[in-house]
Amino acid sequence: MKKKSFFRSFNAKTALFAVMVSGALLTGCYKDDGLDVEGPTGETTLPAATYTLNGTVIDGKTGEAIDGATITVTPSTAFTAKSNSFTATVAPGDVTISVTKDGYKPVSKIVTINAIAAGQSAVYSQIISMVSTTVPPVSKVAKYDVSAIAFSEDNVSVAATAKLYDVTGATEVAMQNVVAGAYKLVVTPADQNKYDVYTSIVTLDEVVVPADFEGNLKKVFVAYLTEKVAPVENVTYSYHFTDLSGNLFNVQSASLTVDGEVVATMAGYHTIKYTLPKADAEGHEFAVVYTYLDEAGVERYGRAAFAPGKTTGTANIDTSATSSPSTEVGVGEDGKLVAGSTVTDGGTIIVDNNIIATIDGTPIAEPISIQRKVAEELEDETALRVYEGTPAGTVFSEPIKIAFKDIYGTELGDLTLMYKEGDNWVEDTKGGSVTTGTSTYTMNVKHFSTFKADAKMTTVEAPSTTDVDTKTIEVNKKNDADDKITVKVKMQAVIGTEFETSIVDAVKKAGFTNTMAIQKIAEIVESRLLALGLSNTGITEYEQTQDFELAGRTAFVSYDRARTYKLESFTFTVNGKNVVINTKTAVKTELTNPILTYYGHGHTHGGDNLSGGGIIDAE
Repeated sequence: MKKKSFFRSFNAKTALFAVMVSGALLTGCYKDDGLDVEGPTGETTLPAATYTLNGTVIDGKTGEAIDGATITVTPSTAFTAKSNSFTATVAPGDVTISVTKDGYKPVSKIVTINAIAAGQSAVYSQIISMVSTTVPPVSKVAKYDVSAIAFSEDNVSVAATAKLYDVTGATEVAMQNVVAGAYKLVVTPADQNKYDVYTSIVTLDEVVVPADFEGNLKKVFVAYLTEKVAPVENVTYSYHFTDLSGNLFNVQSASLTVDGEVVATMAGYHTIKYTLPKADAEGHEFAVVYTYLDEAGVERYGRAAFAPGKTTGTANIDTSATSSPSTEVGVGEDGKLVAGSTVTDGGTIIVDNNIIATIDGTPIAEPISIQRKVAEELEDETALRVYEGTPAGTVFSEPIKIAFKDIYGTELGDLTLMYKEGDNWVEDTKGGSVTTGTSTYTMNVKHFSTFKADAKMTTVEAPSTTDVDTKTIEVNKKNDADDKITVKVKMQAVIGTEFETSIVDAVKKAGFTNTMAIQKIAEIVESRLLALGLSNTGITEYEQTQDFELAGRTAFVSYDRARTYKLESFTFTVNGKNVVINTKTAVKTELTNPILTYYGHGHTHGGDNLSGGGIIDAE
């Protein structure tokens, strides 16, 4: 008597359909209807287990059955193939299904057959999905739905409306179904009395997506609105130069000073002007220092202060050679030329007999002159005074002396006497010096060319270090395709340099208290840092895109956004006090430590699919 399979109680086609759809392994056992098979000891002997492998071949894109495929199953003891399906009798172990078809990529799949007990049967069903090679993947360029949100500079949300225009701003563009390209974004705050309108040129990248991609990409722009600044009331100081007849007169040079510091210069003109906020002008002394040539060609100096509350002034200049002499006046203070000789108009010195002036060893009897180079002082942060002595090459048996007021409260310490050689400045080696008094600096000059009194500052740079700031960014996107794709990963990168403290605060922290000294030292430090390419611009964020290759059937779980910074420390020493500036410079931002998971076939597709490429904007 034969055993009956449980399957015989079902419709055969229904059972096969259930197997193919579920892809499950089915096993059956047999009923004992009076078995008449007995073993030697009277025990019942069950028939050997049976194993069946069947399957259907379909198009992986359409899901339709593919006719005419060549199918092999190895090893197998019995095999039946139809136009798009097959059935094979197999044994426990690894069984290979191979399918080929013109116009499709060949498929080879291994199925592991697990052993079962005697008297049972197992059915393994497989759906073989094939990918066409003759039809290229159909794709399209995605469109965008664009929106914008507005914030104040301190990150407070601001009510505003956004509009999109072509790059010229002439034609408005709808913010839905926007094609890739460049546009002008205009964000108008609801309170236009408080905030300025934001305008920016924005770019929508061209992104290729599968043809069946539904909807549009979403792009949200962030606009930071600046608060309107109340109008500033300005005041203009102007000074005019005329001759004794009242005609405008072009002086050689003029400098306008505020509390002794030069704020504006001009040369070869009859008027000097300077504009500043009215509030900043209150409580300060404004003056003009100027040079001109008299009828004999002798350079003369003059100084005039603005009367309190006055913003204009006029100097009536007497250019006759017999006019009253004027003395050289320092910028904002009463300076003078001092020597063991006679000081004449305009700083021209007639050498007395007690000081011998020579050129190449030969005594000279012609007058010598010294001209202050105010323009060069303004361009040279370390220079307190710059002079040109003529004739060049003159050597003195004893130093001539040029004294000027120390407006820095002695905090700059000793100065260095330096001479210009070509485009460079070198320290004097011929016996000259700058001596420091309680309130005066004195330049002891032994020879002539262009020379200066220079502030002493040494710079020490410590070895730089690197700091890396990482943040884990969750992605949770996947590539459902078999082939690798390239996606663009957007991340917030950083750029710029920030100082730990402002330069002025660092100077004050070093122990300097005189306002003029603090300003002068800060200017020198800033100049030296700029020469090293460092400026306190601050570190700001911007959007950076990095290409990333994602293998087929792989989920992109997360990555680390790594920001690398260069840390530097500089020590500037002036008069024994150390000004320390610590800097932090953004070097690079990159994608590191990607976490990937291979998941293979059998997972459902969803909105997180990246097949065909795309943009990852996870931050």
